[in-house]
Amino acid sequence: MSRFCFSDIPDISSYVDTILQTVYDNAQSHTTNDGSEILNHKSNNRSVMFSSFNPAICTALNWKQPNYAVFFNSYCGFENEEITRGKKRKGREDNGTYEDVEKDKRCTSIKEAVKFAKSNNLLGVIFDATLLVKVPSLITNVKQSGLVLTTFGAANNDNRNIILQDKYKVDAKVIDGVIEYKSGFDAY
Repeated sequence: MSRFCFSDIPDISSYVDTILQTVYDNAQSHTTNDGSEILNHKSNNRSVMFSSFNPAICTALNWKQPNYAVFFNSYCGFENEEITRGKKRKGREDNGTYEDVEKDKRCTSIKEAVKFAKSNNLLGVIFDATLLVKVPSLITNVKQSGLVLTTFGAANNDNRNIILQDKYKVDAKVIDGVIEYKSGFDAY
């Protein structure tokens, strides 16, 4: 299975339906004064959101439910060390000793990722911070699109990069596996 495709999943729709059913089955609900039931997706001060590196999964999640935010993730053209670590590199003499990374521009280009997220009415994008801190004007371009910008990755472990992202008004950062939104910011 390559990084961007779910080739082992015969039906993305069924896959997403299973995820949504699990979330809805476990979401707390309560009854309002008029007797209608609403989902409480902010129980325990934690919000539920969906994100994926797979554009088809993001599209399906966004079309199939109105209650939770959907974000598109991208490594911005960088290789994910977790995925490539320990895999044999393909040489000239090799005939496909490891799966090639899919060349979907939505997954490798910041511009195409932003266009995809906007055209599918996603709330935002979650990008690897590595490139953004090297070229801060990219942060400005993403922010001008109107999408919520969240960053992740090893670059977020360096305080200088956090300060730079704050200066350019990145909305949130994933640090130690937790999304930290800037003070006073409520994404959804």
